[in-house]
Parts: sequence; C-alpha cells; structure tokens
Amino acid sequence: MRDVKYALRSVAASKKFAAIVIATLALGIGANTAVFGVLNAVVLRPLPYDHPERLVRVYHSAGGDDNSYLTGLAAVAREGPCDGVS
Repeated sequence: MRDVKYALRSVAASKKFAAIVIATLALGIGANTAVFGVLNAVVLRPLPYDHPERLVRVYHSAGGDDNSYLTGLAAVAREGPCDGVS
C-alpha cells in the first residue's frame, strides 16, 4: 500500500509526466478495446444464420474475367439458392 501512495505522489508532483501517463494509458486501453471489439465481431461471434457451416461462395473463372465472384453472385440471384445440392 505504501508503494501505491508513493507512486501517486510522484505522478502528482510532475503535472507534465502525469498528463503523459494518463494519455498513454487512455490510448492503450482504447486501442485494446477497439481491437477486441473487431475480433469479437469478426472471429469469436458465430454467424447469424441457421447453418453457418453450409455457407459457400460460388464463382467461376472464364478466361480473363476479372469479376468472376460477381458473375457467381449474379448466377445465384438469377437461378436461386442451391438448397438441394449436396
């Protein structure tokens, strides 16, 4: 307990050092919170679908076609989802 009191007295003695310490802590905590928020939303939380393990990305490549993913999406939109395909 004596060490905590000494540390607080030392930080309070120098206002410039105290401001730097507080800003560094705030940046560190904020960055940590932001990274965890992104990881939680992208990696840790399951997908909001009934069977996320059945999701697939359908596309094909036809020669120099640069937008093959968009072509696959257009085909799925035109023909409907492939529920019966195993």
